[in-house]
Order: sequence, then structure tokens, then C-alpha cells
Amino acid sequence: MGLFKNLFKTFDYSPKQYYFPYFFNPEEFINLIKKFGLTIEVIYNEKFPDVLKIKSTTAEVSLTVGTQIMIDSTQNLIIWKSDDPLLAIFTYSLYDLSNCISTLNLNINELMLGDHNISASFNSTPFVTYVRKEDLKYNLNYYERYVLLIINDEKLTLTPFNWFNEKGGDYGYVWPATAQIDLTNQKLKGSGMRMADFEVDLYSHSMYLIS
Repeated sequence: MGLFKNLFKTFDYSPKQYYFPYFFNPEEFINLIKKFGLTIEVIYNEKFPDVLKIKSTTAEVSLTVGTQIMIDSTQNLIIWKSDDPLLAIFTYSLYDLSNCISTLNLNINELMLGDHNISASFNSTPFVTYVRKEDLKYNLNYYERYVLLIINDEKLTLTPFNWFNEKGGDYGYVWPATAQIDLTNQKLKGSGMRMADFEVDLYSHSMYLIS
């Protein structure tokens, strides 16, 4: 009986993330935002999607290639770009795109691994993303340098993403892009550029048990 319970176990993951334009389904995203009176416009550079505009009748938010997007459980729009160690996470109200509720600025290279207290103004938790941390140390030079950045309540945790890093990296060609986390069951699932979708045991592939 226990075996069958495990086979059909479901996980309580954080909201779905998008990564424009590679992991972004316009029709699916429009269905999420249309009840707020919002729509989107994609601007192309020749044939490549170059800019995504999320628009109301009075305001718009413009996103460039490589921007990550999430709509949280409180109906806020969260946007960020994790390809820069100077990470800025913006929160907008879907009811009023002119209202940037909060901006969380982080310098990843100045943060040590482990737990940190953050401002209570960022309440879209749990939240998870990948950031490359150049000073992350491994014994083998070919390992990649990604950390998981996890925010839960007013605590931020940085932990090495060993599952990915230990495979060796090809920075700029293969990288993790979207993430969802289940803290209760210590699970992480995601997708990435030129790699298969994955689901891993979080604690088995990091240094910390995340709470």
C-alpha cells in the first residue's frame, strides 16, 4: 500500500515561472492575466521575439530577453533577470501596473552561502531562482557555479545547486531557467536551456535543509 501511495504522491509547488521568450507560452499567459484587464504585445527584432509588453489601458511593463516572470498566489506580477549577480526582483500589482509594490535588490557576490534576513516587503514566498555565483568554490574547475536563491517568509537562503554544477558547465549554452519549489517535501523542479526538464530532491543536491 505504501508503494502505491508514493507512486501517486502529489507535491505543492510554488507558482509556475516563465522565461521570455524560450519558456513562454503567450496563450497560456494571456489566460492568466486577462481577468485583470491585461494583455500582451510581443515586439520582434526581425523574426526573434525581443521585447514583451504586459499592458493595461493605462500602463505597461516592458520585459527584455531573459526576463523571468511569475504570478504569485496574491495576484502580483514578479519579474527579475538572474543572469546578473546584481539581482533586482520587482513586484507589480496586476490590478495596477503603474504600481511597483516593491523592489528587492541583492548583490549575490557579496552574500555568503546560508541564511540571511531580508525585508518583509517581499512577500511572494516561497520563491526560488538560480543565480551564477562566480566565487563558488569546488575542487574541480569544470564544475558550474550556480546557487539556488530561496526566499521563504523573511529568510533568504543561498545554497549551491550541486545537481547541476557537478555535471560540468557550458556557460552561455546550457543553463537552468525556470524553477518551482515544494519546501514541505524538499522538492525542486524546473527547466533549462538545452537540457531536459528535471525534478530533484532539494536537500540531496544542496548543502542545506531549507525551511
